[in-house]
Amino acid sequence: MRRLVLAEFTIVAFLYMLASLGFQRVFSGPGFITPLVGATALPMLIAAVGRFRRASSASTLLWSFFGFLLYTTYAALADTAPNLVPTLTTLRQLARGLTSGWAELLTVSLPADPQPRLLVPAIALTWCGATLGGEFAHRSRSAVAPVIPAIVVYLMTLALSASRPSGSLTLPLVFTATLLTVLLVHANRWALLAPAGLDGGDALSDPDYDEDLAATRRRLTTDTSPYRWIVLGVPVIALAVAAAGLLAVRVPVRDSRFDPRTLREQQVDVSRTVNPIDGLKAELALDPGEPPIRFTIERGGSEPASNASTVVPRIRLAVLDQFDGATWSSSGQFSRVDSELPTGPELDVATVKVVQTITLRSLGPGPWLPAADRAVRITGTSAADIAMEPSTGVLIASDGVVNGLRYTVESQVPRPTTRQLASIGPSDLSEGRSALADVPNMPAELRQIAQELAGDRQGPIARLDALEAALREGYGYSEQVPSGSSYGRLQQFLIEDRAGYAEQFAAAFATLARSLGYPTRLVYGYLTVEAEAPTGEGPLPEGASAIGNGSESNTTAQSVNVLSDITSRQAHVWPEVLLGDALWVPFEPTPPRVAGPLPPTQGGLSERESEGGVVANDTPPASEGSNGTVVPDRSDNFLLSTPFLAALTVVLAIAMMLGSLVLIKRLRRRRRRNGPSAGHQVLGAWAEVTDRLLEVGVAVDRTMTAKEVLALSAPLMAPRATERLTVMVPFVTNALYSPDPPQPEWAEEMWDHADAFHHEVLEGQQWYRGTVALLNPRPLLGAGRR
Repeated sequence: MRRLVLAEFTIVAFLYMLASLGFQRVFSGPGFITPLVGATALPMLIAAVGRFRRASSASTLLWSFFGFLLYTTYAALADTAPNLVPTLTTLRQLARGLTSGWAELLTVSLPADPQPRLLVPAIALTWCGATLGGEFAHRSRSAVAPVIPAIVVYLMTLALSASRPSGSLTLPLVFTATLLTVLLVHANRWALLAPAGLDGGDALSDPDYDEDLAATRRRLTTDTSPYRWIVLGVPVIALAVAAAGLLAVRVPVRDSRFDPRTLREQQVDVSRTVNPIDGLKAELALDPGEPPIRFTIERGGSEPASNASTVVPRIRLAVLDQFDGATWSSSGQFSRVDSELPTGPELDVATVKVVQTITLRSLGPGPWLPAADRAVRITGTSAADIAMEPSTGVLIASDGVVNGLRYTVESQVPRPTTRQLASIGPSDLSEGRSALADVPNMPAELRQIAQELAGDRQGPIARLDALEAALREGYGYSEQVPSGSSYGRLQQFLIEDRAGYAEQFAAAFATLARSLGYPTRLVYGYLTVEAEAPTGEGPLPEGASAIGNGSESNTTAQSVNVLSDITSRQAHVWPEVLLGDALWVPFEPTPPRVAGPLPPTQGGLSERESEGGVVANDTPPASEGSNGTVVPDRSDNFLLSTPFLAALTVVLAIAMMLGSLVLIKRLRRRRRRNGPSAGHQVLGAWAEVTDRLLEVGVAVDRTMTAKEVLALSAPLMAPRATERLTVMVPFVTNALYSPDPPQPEWAEEMWDHADAFHHEVLEGQQWYRGTVALLNPRPLLGAGRR
């Protein structure tokens, strides 16, 4: 019989291990497996030891709680415990994981690195489920009780990873098969141990338990052995799981799934940061002889730095996609991410993997982190909280502190061929993207210029190439002109000055292309090649185009001087055009820079020229909130705030603990009522009475006789409760000391008295004493042997 119980504990433990593996869709890599599998095995082991040592539920839960603290310290927070001694930092990290870790699991991008702050809530969820599952497998006769916590844990992992694509069916099917096996074994284990109401607990703990007598009674109460039902049930389970697998393959899956992460988007507000384009002219004007180094780039992989097929001529910081006729700004909403970054829309063109290690030196105000095109993974940022704008892939440090940060970023850079670009039609703009082609109140002169520069070319690429060539070849480069990109400033640039620097060329291209119906945006960043050199990589093999990251120029044989130290002189801005559904193609309308006198430094301020004259730059002066520091969004929705969620977590944990306490009491009461004999039932009723006395504060000791209990409690109770005890004492004495076993009628009468005493003991007490007694854990402390 012990082997059957051990087999059930083993199957239940395996079920909870499978439930914990549902976190494979939440975490990246196998680093989470060992901590979570251990978080299922250890509480099951504690429950099994408590079962065979006849420990009370309270004792088992208490040991499990201390086991959780110890295990979490060394499985997830070992770095905070030098020399294996927990520190104050360990306690802080543990508290942070248990309170705010749940919110972070709903905000971090998936898959996430198994970092301590995320592992702690995952271990807590798995440990609680395994602890309850072990207790229910031990004490509950309900067939479904042991599997309910496992189902909850598995459903929680599915909810946390609802935003990820559906994966393999292997884990769900194995989980289902194991769950059905647990139901089969648990139900038949109770039937085998306790037919006709016998309690299996005493079969394992009572030294006088007669196995032969139990076998005889089983033959009298059932025609088929429960062992046989278990054997017959296994193929039924196998067929059911196989049918479920076939149906899962054929039944279509809905794409619109509820994702709880949408209820907890931790947005980062960058609206009060300095607009990077406003400081471009001042950036270019810094000491031309020895410009300050903004950051350094180390190429990853074995490719030489000058390999034209993998050169990324620009590295971007910020994307500006909104234009109101005066200024460009960003509509992006940033959310916190982990090392694995959200992937953008799938592209139909080839991409090149680019790995760069970047060290920030003096990047200046602003939270932006340099990265080549669409970043897909970033590592080495454990000292900073990283946020990302999912639609553009722009990365920022959410605390605004970037200087001194060193990280490695992997990007997927599109490399479309010339044939692919020529075949892409205009973008089908949805309602959300219509603003990308909006030019509000654009002057008629600019519209006319756009039509003239684009000419009569046919097709998006042909017209955009014509516009790019007209600006690049028909206008001169000069940093002596006023800054700005408003309608008035662009009119002056295109009609009068016919010279400017990157801000005017990029803004003119983006604005004129919008008037032609193409969605555009501006990108601010840095050149990674010599500023005076062409920025195109040249045509790729088999008709590939260099427009993927620069203008078309036949530079295949030309060596490109790739820079590792990026200075202020490499600051740049360029336009990008959306072609097709997801491909943003960069263009380079700015001509090569020509050496010449530079304007004096203007301290990062500029003047903006409008049609009505010159107005001051609309960027607020540097002050609190406008010095590059990113201010987290303080949403008015209190229900989604971190303090409220932390408080709610604590309240739910307390509620679960109190609910478990009440449930354990009820399960034990039912077990006592259904004892294996009338004598056990009589003494079980008396044990319930002494539990009620402990709950109301009577210091009953397990060494006392029934008469001593009556003498001690009589002065403290109402008269009816005392009379009830007086009637029960002879039954208890007879059950303990009489050579003849008690009659079944005595057991029924004792339980009637016990049920009535449950209410009579509270007569004359305050109204709240009933609730206090119900939640009093004292009867469970050391009650296993009473």
